[in-house]
Amino acid sequence: MQASVGEPPAEAARRALAGFGLEDSLVVSIEPLGGYRTTGNSLRVRAGGGVWVLKRHTSAAEIGRLGASHRLEQRLAREGFPTAPLRRSLEGETLFPDGPARYSLHAWVSGQQLEIADRDAALAQDPGLVVSFGAMLGTLHRISAGLEPRAGGVSAVEAAGRLQGPAHALRALRRPRRTGLSHWHSLRLKRHKSDFDRWIIDVLPEVADSVRWLAGRSLGRGLTTADVGLIHNDINWENLVLDDELRVAALLDFDNATPAPWSQEVGAAAVVLAGTRAERVDAFVGAYEEVAGRPIDRAALHLGMRLKCTQSLLNSINTYLRGDVRDIDLLASWCTHLHASLVELGRA
Repeated sequence: MQASVGEPPAEAARRALAGFGLEDSLVVSIEPLGGYRTTGNSLRVRAGGGVWVLKRHTSAAEIGRLGASHRLEQRLAREGFPTAPLRRSLEGETLFPDGPARYSLHAWVSGQQLEIADRDAALAQDPGLVVSFGAMLGTLHRISAGLEPRAGGVSAVEAAGRLQGPAHALRALRRPRRTGLSHWHSLRLKRHKSDFDRWIIDVLPEVADSVRWLAGRSLGRGLTTADVGLIHNDINWENLVLDDELRVAALLDFDNATPAPWSQEVGAAAVVLAGTRAERVDAFVGAYEEVAGRPIDRAALHLGMRLKCTQSLLNSINTYLRGDVRDIDLLASWCTHLHASLVELGRA
């Protein structure tokens, strides 16, 4: 059945839950899942004696990726890697169709989550965390490498194209809208600017410099099939659930999984989870290399770190200027830490 125009989200959610074997009589509550964004497609559901996360997928590009990402999640679960278990529909599928949309259902994983502002204190208190995070990523990549590769792998052109992502995000920020003004120009003309508004105006020229620097580099030169695989592509503190000892209870949200160079994700995860201090990055990468069984080129690592900071900063700023942010303080903390890392990386 296709959702009708203007239908309350809860009605479509109940229909999807029934498709996963959780009939309406079993549903206790449905509530939006928190986060820094004002709009989201995830709901927390209490039903059938359990707690679940129901996701609604509407982007054709995202839906097209879900087959591979769900295969990766299932492979990881079979190998004992900590993920949120997927529930299958009554038809035996991991996606339930509802018109053009698709729904997925994951079990809720209890635990605690840190913010990037908590990172340095947590790592100072327990330096072994960096090693455990690197080993986690190494395990993820070792298991992912065992999946059937995509025909032809990832070409050098595709890999190099990932470095153009920040340029696309910067153009989107400056592109005129129907009102005639871009988000960037609207911000500059805004009469009552917040502290975060002024911060964005101050740092954007530096971020634009990093965009140009990345555009002149290459991820693809010399790549072999062994250098590329299906990566998570969004490892951050929001997607990590930790136990009482701050060890990983689950890595969440594989929806952005995509074929890419392993080194790109090692750099991206390192700068978010370990920061830029050399001893922490070395510990993270060393643990990764030992578990994954592959060396990481330090130039490629640095490139992945800079790419993560630049791309995530621009994505976050675009989200904020669209008005799609609930918790501005949380987003501002994320952005200021990424910018500080980008500045440090520029000095390396």
